[in-house]
Amino acid sequence: KVRTISLAVMGGVCLVALLLALRQDSVLNRFLAISLTESTFVGRLLYWVDALPLLLKYPFGMGYMGYYYVQQSIQTGVYSVAYVHNDFLQLVLDIGLIPAALFIGALVKWFCKKRITAADKIIVGAICLHSVFDFNLQFTGMFMLLVLLLAQDKTDKIMIVKPQLPLKFSFGVAALAGLYLGAALMLAHLGNRELADTLYPYNTQNKLFLLSQAEKLEEANALAEDILKQNTHFYAPYSIRAKDCYSKGDFGGVIKNSQAAIQKNPFNHQEYEAYGKMLVAGMDLYKKAGDTKSMEVCQKELLAIYEQMQANQERLSTLGKMIDDQPVLELSPELMDAISKLGA
Repeated sequence: KVRTISLAVMGGVCLVALLLALRQDSVLNRFLAISLTESTFVGRLLYWVDALPLLLKYPFGMGYMGYYYVQQSIQTGVYSVAYVHNDFLQLVLDIGLIPAALFIGALVKWFCKKRITAADKIIVGAICLHSVFDFNLQFTGMFMLLVLLLAQDKTDKIMIVKPQLPLKFSFGVAALAGLYLGAALMLAHLGNRELADTLYPYNTQNKLFLLSQAEKLEEANALAEDILKQNTHFYAPYSIRAKDCYSKGDFGGVIKNSQAAIQKNPFNHQEYEAYGKMLVAGMDLYKKAGDTKSMEVCQKELLAIYEQMQANQERLSTLGKMIDDQPVLELSPELMDAISKLGA
């Protein structure tokens, strides 16, 4: 009787908790809203499908955050994510097929061990299952938790091997390198971006932040040049280059760099707008100067970017058409008016 009352009380508490959760925009509410056509779920499928060709193109991995810089140029839908929302696929993208296969093989081997308790297998299994749909292992705490769980082995013998001098030296070098890089990353995290860049100038993420905060075009262009020396996959440095060329009246540079920026990020509507406005300004300048040939080049490019925007609809995959975000296919009224005068 006491057990029945206890179960009834627990059931009532759970029911109240469920009703309260449903009234909030809660995790549970999001879970209950998931369906095969829900944008969050379809979006993840889209990320995975778009990323698969990168495995063949970069079989030895793209490095940390490499996927982030490349994904906008290969995507077949409108999205911008830092991670592919699948830890195992992310692992292959970051470090390559062979190391990722070894890690996954170690996981499978661990699950096959008879000495591992069912409770441990359930915990690790839950982490792995959720990692298929998210990026748990990108958080150091979660990754170390998984490592600690995998390290549990019900064995009676523990062997302690004293490291030899070469191994000690290697550990020392790795520790010093970690301290050096860690100091630069910590400075960036604490907001001292300039000092972090001085200490370690190869952090593209930090340079992109400095680029976004630059107040003068000359400063921004110098940062853009530095970024492109080490990473040519992101669109923003090309966009800054185009603006710098525009300030100098170099429309050949405007066209070259704007086309590169659009190629790296074909669904970015702002890039089309900025490029279109510079082309219209160029058309007016060349018309006043009597340079018909250069004016016609700008006109041709203006028509080309409009056609490319329209072609973005065809670039969408089936999954890309199912998510909420869709490409913008029209320019501002001022640019559309200029295009209509060209007979488009």
